[in-house]
Amino acid sequence: MASALKESVQNKNEAGTQEKEKSEEQKDFDQLICEWSVTSKKLLAILSQNHDYVLEGRRPDSAMALGALAAHLNMAIQAHKASESK
Repeated sequence: MASALKESVQNKNEAGTQEKEKSEEQKDFDQLICEWSVTSKKLLAILSQNHDYVLEGRRPDSAMALGALAAHLNMAIQAHKASESK
């Protein structure tokens, strides 16, 4: 009986440690998502303003790729917003 009780207490301690680690991992993930979102919005703002320096020295296919990047960033930001809604 004492052995089962000891094992139960040990399992609860391990579960608590795992929860704490999961919380830290979740916090790290949330921080990365926040940073990514801020950076993406800054990139979109620059791309949408059509600054000459953005396209200077780039080939036409590179300019098109930046347009595709902007489109994908917009979609990713929308997906992120949708994932946050509860």
